Amino acid sequence: MAANHNKPSGVRTRAKVTAMDHQNMSFTFTVIDGYLSDDYTSFTNTLTATTPTQRDGNYNCLVKWSVLYQKANENVLDPTYFVKMLEDFTKELDANLLKEA
Repeated sequence: MAANHNKPSGVRTRAKVTAMDHQNMSFTFTVIDGYLSDDYTSFTNTLTATTPTQRDGNYNCLVKWSVLYQKANENVLDPTYFVKMLEDFTKELDANLLKEA
């Protein structure tokens, strides 16, 4: 049975950091149980940031999320709602960091 792919109010899941690369400023975490493990036999996310550069007195960097997953069966939809949640999270984090600066 495929999960409800309307935008959920949150995704309850447990994940653990499975890789950290200080030189390339990235970390990967893997879902170990919860909502996402119902429909995906594997689900990992990697966040990579570019080296901050200074421009007009501000520091800037780019953040890239990569999502790698395997569906439990062909009826499971792509997790577009989760990718949207990552996008929203990143925008909120950016806005909050700018407020604190």
